[in-house]
Amino acid sequence: MTPLSPDQHAAVDRAVNWYATRRRLFFRLEGAAGTGKSSTVRQIADKLARGSTAYIAPTGKAAAVLRSKGCTDAGTIHSAIYAPAGERTAQIRALETQLAAIPMWQTKEREKLEQAIAKVKAQPIWTLREPSKAFGGRKPNLLVLDEASMVDDRIFADLLSFGIPVLALGDPYQLPPVAGQAHWQSGQPDALLSTIHRFGDTAPLIDLATALRNGRPAPRWNGTAGQTRNAWTPADLARYDQVIVGRNQTRWHIIEQLRDAAGREPGRPEPGDRIMVLRNDPDHDVVNGQQATVLDAYEGDEGDWALTIRTDDGAVLPWPVDGRGFHGQAGQDEAKRDRDSGLIAATFAQAITCHSAQGSQWPRVAVVDEASAFRQAAASWRYTAATRAEQACLILDPRRMIQRSRQYARAAA
Repeated sequence: MTPLSPDQHAAVDRAVNWYATRRRLFFRLEGAAGTGKSSTVRQIADKLARGSTAYIAPTGKAAAVLRSKGCTDAGTIHSAIYAPAGERTAQIRALETQLAAIPMWQTKEREKLEQAIAKVKAQPIWTLREPSKAFGGRKPNLLVLDEASMVDDRIFADLLSFGIPVLALGDPYQLPPVAGQAHWQSGQPDALLSTIHRFGDTAPLIDLATALRNGRPAPRWNGTAGQTRNAWTPADLARYDQVIVGRNQTRWHIIEQLRDAAGREPGRPEPGDRIMVLRNDPDHDVVNGQQATVLDAYEGDEGDWALTIRTDDGAVLPWPVDGRGFHGQAGQDEAKRDRDSGLIAATFAQAITCHSAQGSQWPRVAVVDEASAFRQAAASWRYTAATRAEQACLILDPRRMIQRSRQYARAAA
């Protein structure tokens, strides 16, 4: 195991003292990319709750990243503490079926069932699990919450309601979530890691992240990380796992070009497409920003889609999806607003905005640098986008995007 730096040692000592005194139920550990948050938190977990630590994250993709770092049982917050909304819906439907079978003159029986239905409907859509069923039925002695900046006050309060100490990890240099910083994150963290570590293949990525965090230009592309000066076309980005942009206009242009290069029809989700959920939908047990891969697709009579998808957790599921989300930004906005359609609001995800990318990572990331649109937050935008990459990050100048056919385009990398 790599020796800890002085600030990592200090963080471990503070966490041990926090856990012993328990004056507060959570501990904030923050640090920039490359400061060793993952290795530090593993040392803390070994000291405080070896064999009884649960690792959780706000999104399925973030949970998958945790598992790739050795946290084999990492899962999402929602799967850990909330009962699937489908159970609530099934309960309501069962009661309504019973009600429909009771004759109108049996008023007492009908009134009793109507009250039962009203009681279930009055429950919060995201219903907390019973303590014995939370965390897979095994109550841990410590929770490690990754990407904590993505968690709002309500969900964080629900998490603390189980009475389990929470070690919350975050990066203070990232963009704040669209909804703004949560109240529980105000003030200084309990421990801040500042020493940058550069190890092996990750060194170029850490150098890139450090330069962008400090407002310096990105280093030149070296095959792993940096900015290219070459001209490029959207079709050149097909080799990357995720494209991150600043503007929705750019996003849709790249999506259309990538899908066209792959021989896919506009506006029609097809096998191999990456799609992204646009809003929390408890009835279908999906959350905003969740991504999946389309395995099969059948179009309905009214433009909706019956999709078979694979989640980042490897689950194969049926998703009934609103087809409007695949027809440009206007259609996407309509699908997102319409909460009465009974369908999942989703859209293509070959390219996404930086805010949508927060909380997730991919092996190879291409960033179309539109940070200037974010003015004072430009440095945070670049840093956040670049730190979504695990293996390679290519920074592209949007002014060098060319519209000529692929055979005349110069490869970006």
